[in-house]
Amino acid sequence: MVRRQQCFVGLLLTLLLVAKDVGLRSFAATAGRSSPDVLSEALQKLLTEAEASVRPGAYSPRSDEAGRRVAEAAAAAEALASKPSWREGDLALLNGTWELMFTSNGDVDRGDIRSLLGEAASNSDGFQPFKLEGVQQEIDVQAGRLRNRLSLAPWPGALPLPPPLGTLLSDLQDAEVVLSLDHRFEAYGDIRLRIVLERLDRSLRRRNGKELEGLPSWLPLRSSYGFPQLLGELGPGRFDTTLLQGDVRISRGVGRFKELRIFRRLRD
Repeated sequence: MVRRQQCFVGLLLTLLLVAKDVGLRSFAATAGRSSPDVLSEALQKLLTEAEASVRPGAYSPRSDEAGRRVAEAAAAAEALASKPSWREGDLALLNGTWELMFTSNGDVDRGDIRSLLGEAASNSDGFQPFKLEGVQQEIDVQAGRLRNRLSLAPWPGALPLPPPLGTLLSDLQDAEVVLSLDHRFEAYGDIRLRIVLERLDRSLRRRNGKELEGLPSWLPLRSSYGFPQLLGELGPGRFDTTLLQGDVRISRGVGRFKELRIFRRLRD
């Protein structure tokens, strides 16, 4: 009886040691990949989920489930990556131009104004809605400036409107309006940015770079609007940069609206 118990204990210890060895080897294999490989896979999955979660020409998720998948992919990448730190000199990594890929805030999504223009717009076969063609964020750390650039196009030139308005809109078919929201930003703590809107710049241009002709040539090509300091200070934005790896950046809003934004760096 004693011998049988000793054999059983020995077998149990052997199984435990084997299991421990397999676990250690499995952990070692994972750890061997975890440095750049697993993080690279997580970042690629994040970009893939961000692109798949939005409809063509949109930024916010097409469904709650799509938004959940992006949020999970973002959290997984954040857990694997080293957390950025302004105190350690990572602030300079923000320099450059970043393309917005995803936002959890549906208000930022590209607009369609057909419902606002009524039946004339809805029944027009050639109608094209006003939309955001692109959202970019330009950051100059040394100057302390952050600019959100919004490209608005195309123009609803096929609307059944009489001259001269109909003619004007038709001539603006290949034009776009670019809005630049110029902010002052301050970095504090390890990962937080505080931005204050100071100026709005507007420009009108043709996409092919040629000058506007006809009625559009009478329109102001550029205009700027300054915001009084007190007005700008009423609604400063605060964002935490929770991931800053190569060409991928995750920004999270601080406070009541915890907006998740995913950016990809644009290279020349």
